[in-house]
Amino acid sequence: MDKKPVMKDLIVLWIALTALVCAALNLHISLNMLEPKREE
Repeated sequence: MDKKPVMKDLIVLWIALTALVCAALNLHISLNMLEPKREE
């Protein structure tokens, strides 16, 4: 079995997940900076 296509898919998936996490963190930080801190 050739494992290269699987490795390529895993790398692409890893990059996509990392980018998604980075985007989510940036959005979260931006929202926290824009909103004044709420005491609940």
